[in-house]
Amino acid sequence: MKNNSKDKDISLGRRHYWTDTQGQAHRVVFDDGKLEKPRSTWIVLASVTLFALIFGVVVLLTTHPDAGSKLPLEAPKLYPNLRCARTIVSDADARPVAIAAGWNDEFFLASEKGVALYDASGNKLDFWQNEENAAPSAINFVAQEEDPSNGLLLLAYPTKIKALRFSLEQYVPSESANQDADVSSNVGEEDHARNNAVERTAARGAVGNFYDVLSRSDADIRGLECDGDRLYVADYLSDSVWRFSLKKLEKRPDDDKTEPVADCLVGAPDEGRGYPGLKPAFAKYFCLNFDEEAKVLYAVSSGLFRIDAFNPETGAWLSEKSWTRAPGAGIGFRGAANPISIDTRGSLIVAAESGRFFDESGKRRVSPLRFFTTSGEWLDDLGDGSNFSDDVSALAAVFSHDDKRVFVLKSDGGVDVWE
Repeated sequence: MKNNSKDKDISLGRRHYWTDTQGQAHRVVFDDGKLEKPRSTWIVLASVTLFALIFGVVVLLTTHPDAGSKLPLEAPKLYPNLRCARTIVSDADARPVAIAAGWNDEFFLASEKGVALYDASGNKLDFWQNEENAAPSAINFVAQEEDPSNGLLLLAYPTKIKALRFSLEQYVPSESANQDADVSSNVGEEDHARNNAVERTAARGAVGNFYDVLSRSDADIRGLECDGDRLYVADYLSDSVWRFSLKKLEKRPDDDKTEPVADCLVGAPDEGRGYPGLKPAFAKYFCLNFDEEAKVLYAVSSGLFRIDAFNPETGAWLSEKSWTRAPGAGIGFRGAANPISIDTRGSLIVAAESGRFFDESGKRRVSPLRFFTTSGEWLDDLGDGSNFSDDVSALAAVFSHDDKRVFVLKSDGGVDVWE
């Protein structure tokens, strides 16, 4: 036996070849005349080779393509084959600038005149007058079904944040409710729950009026997010996200004129790990999103092709959960200021991109709405772009609370409902 070469090429006599699961050819050389039981050895060798081939086929069939591939990954079963069911047109004299999903199929639209509540069919359920002289810069709704007040609507302006709480004391039976069936038949627990389902609604459920939660004279608030206990505020002037305790803010006396101090700074540069910090290129696009399942806070830096993830406890940058798409890099973000808005649901991200997009030929319009995994892998586009024109772009996209649809706010004030 020789083993003098650096690549450990072993020579024993007669040569045979086999291929492993990665498609790499290997040479196995032996003299079967010197084997004690050549027939048994051949059987073992054939079995190992067959197993390797089967395993290799399984790996090839189940391995997902990378983000640069043109083949989409398998879309989550939660959102198969969504189609644009309808476009809801809000009041012409109060074009909305921000959107937030409410309970079930409801959504809130914020405009200069106030906040309107709609259902997925386009019915206007309620309206709250704007008490400020400017349009809101961001809106967020927290569905706290286990909390006595049940829900919290947050409205951001450049230098302040206001809040409105909701109660779910009045439940509205769903259309599928059939209590007679429970009485006349022996139904199981699942059937009983389904027959007596309730529809939670924010309509006429507001507790009081909007009240001030936060005021900062040195801020330009353009995004906000809340996990029920902590309030995250995206400040464009400081290129930072500030974290506050919501309970502390709400317990402050009305006559306390001092500006609250943040508990934590999120998004500070980390030169040691090469993180540049939060520096969105455009003030009005500074989106925040809290992933309840993964306990991760995402911040979108418009114009820098970045989605950065942070530890909500410490504010530290999570490099392994952050990702960026440079212009022209495969199937990454396209356009000049992407992404501008994201929303998460489980391991799925729906992203709205700024601009108007066409395919490589420049003739066919493509969608500015895209599905990604939270690791940055492209799944599919939402629609083909036919819902947009040269004068209309996407402003935001959010998942409905009941996981059945996606709401898309457009620059003309319309809301596309994808089901």
